Amino acid sequence: EYEDDDALYKYEDFGFIGFDLWQVKGGTIFDNIIITDDKSEADAFAKKWKALSEVEKAKKKEEDDAKKAEEKKDDDKEDDDDDDDEEDKTESEEM
Repeated sequence: EYEDDDALYKYEDFGFIGFDLWQVKGGTIFDNIIITDDKSEADAFAKKWKALSEVEKAKKKEEDDAKKAEEKKDDDKEDDDDDDDEEDKTESEEM
């Protein structure tokens, strides 16, 4: 028969901790993991993580914007090259 145990999760010492992660999207990274029972330690970690996360997001946006600009530049260059081909064809037909 079921009996509720309020101390079921309490252990004197944890020697190991395991994570069973299912990755839905390739390239997902799990980092900055903290396991503690000290609220002040967790709060300090969260504050540090939030600051780091904001810097990482800003850097990623900067890199993504630069990549998009480079792709647009390459696309524009390819479009210009296509126009040159048409001009060359027209010039050779006129000769």
